[in-house]
Amino acid sequence: MKEIQERNVDAYIYLMKLDAEKWILLHDGGHRHSMMTTNISEALNSVLKKARDQIGYSLPWDQIGYWAMKIVTGVPEAIPVIGSPLVELLWGSASVGQSTLTDFYSLHTFVLSLLTVVFMLMHFSMIRKQGISGPL
Repeated sequence: MKEIQERNVDAYIYLMKLDAEKWILLHDGGHRHSMMTTNISEALNSVLKKARDQIGYSLPWDQIGYWAMKIVTGVPEAIPVIGSPLVELLWGSASVGQSTLTDFYSLHTFVLSLLTVVFMLMHFSMIRKQGISGPL
């Protein structure tokens, strides 16, 4: 029992002498940071996809699209102080109309699509760099 206590103390002292970053590199070979950034890029891709889906749902501009846009863009109005100005900024005017449709169309087709492609390429390059994926 005495020997186990002495070894634990020695291991604790050894780890305390190392910096935390060096210990992480020693422990997992330095892969923790790269795996975490890959997971974050994957989560961002998922959020971008859901944003494109939600905005694309309201683009046909029929009754379903109109009410979907009115309800979804009206949700931030519940935020105290900045809610009403934020909703008016999303709508582009005092109510949902043609300017809202134009803004959401450009956001859906250009901005979110470009961001999705950029994050996908970044994600794929990180996977290739880490060796998770084999050669193409």
